[in-house]
Amino acid sequence: MRQSELYKLLRSTGLEVYFYEADQSPALPYIVYLKDGEAAWGSDGRNFLRKDSYIVELYSARKDFANQEKIEKALDSVGIRYDATEIYIEKEKMYLVSFAFDITRKVEN
Repeated sequence: MRQSELYKLLRSTGLEVYFYEADQSPALPYIVYLKDGEAAWGSDGRNFLRKDSYIVELYSARKDFANQEKIEKALDSVGIRYDATEIYIEKEKMYLVSFAFDITRKVEN
């Protein structure tokens, strides 16, 4: 799965989706996702596999079980395994649920 496909998957939740940062404090709830790293490996001087690490963040005014479940179902639908954490950001008065995962794919030559 490429980054453009991940964007489409996240948009399927019906929420606003931003890459890396949201523009001028959008209305809650919304999703921000970012690429957290990448690695490639192979043999004989060629890379055959690429691992892209992503973080998807759901921001909401209160604990948002329904939208969290939409994200979980979207990730589950394509077999993405993830770790989720959540915090309350006191300064911003909002909740953050963060999903961290890797996507491994074959390198196209």
